[in-house]
Amino acid sequence: MVGARTIRPRTTPLYSRMRRPCMSNVVETMIEDRMAIGRSLVDGGNDEPGRWSLRPDRLACTAGLQVSSDRSMAQPLAVQPSATPSLARSLIGMKAIMATSGVILFLFVVGHLLGNLKVFQGPEHFNAYAEGLRTVGAPFLGRGQLLWVVRVVLLFALGAHIWAAIAVTRASWRARPIGYQRLESTHTTYAARTMRWGGVIILLYVIYHLLDFTFGRVNPSFIPGDAYHNVVASFRLWPVSAFYGVAMVVVGLHVYHGVWSALQTLGLHRAPTERWRRGAAGVIAAAIVAGYVAIPAAVLAGWLR
Repeated sequence: MVGARTIRPRTTPLYSRMRRPCMSNVVETMIEDRMAIGRSLVDGGNDEPGRWSLRPDRLACTAGLQVSSDRSMAQPLAVQPSATPSLARSLIGMKAIMATSGVILFLFVVGHLLGNLKVFQGPEHFNAYAEGLRTVGAPFLGRGQLLWVVRVVLLFALGAHIWAAIAVTRASWRARPIGYQRLESTHTTYAARTMRWGGVIILLYVIYHLLDFTFGRVNPSFIPGDAYHNVVASFRLWPVSAFYGVAMVVVGLHVYHGVWSALQTLGLHRAPTERWRRGAAGVIAAAIVAGYVAIPAAVLAGWLR
């Protein structure tokens, strides 16, 4: 027909063009198209027709893809594997070690307290209790062998607890190298915020405690086999009693935080149970501290001689 426009058929798809590099200064390129845009990321990422959408090559570039002239040939760029899964597994493992070693140490603290309170029954009962610990396992085990096994297990648990705590703390620092401008303590306690320096105090006291009551290196009046005499002779010195009291208060803070965290792990973390959970942890920690501190206090007061 004369004067009619010649309409040439489209020889290439709408988006079948040469590869264009992704430019950092281009945030997005919007085009209006009346065709239905596919569901896939390379095809536009929008399944609604007639909408403004990112041009596929620009959208693919922002997502880390390379788009060639063939729309079906999009290949993802090489992406470095994230370290988050392995980090999460290591953190879970460290926290499991902390929990297991914490339970072992808590059971020892309670059992050791119950044994030490026998000192109020007099030297005969207390020395008999101490001698019984040395002969546990006889005749299959030698004198004091099982006691040393328990000591090694406790030292290993203490070391594992400290090591796991340091690992978790360092992982937390690496996750956020820049500190907070403002610290919020709504979900933390004083016990939780003093775990690090408290652990150092407990470790120092454990070393001194072994040198004093086990090896007799720091007590000039130490008598092997007379546990009652050694306790009274050590706690007569007020610096020793003061150091012991401070260490037991720190132990109480650790027990409080441990019981509180354990109850939270068991699912008692909702607001209605918060007061009960803190109260239970406080009662247990206070009872342990009071029991331990009562011994040097009784020695200084002259009730134990």
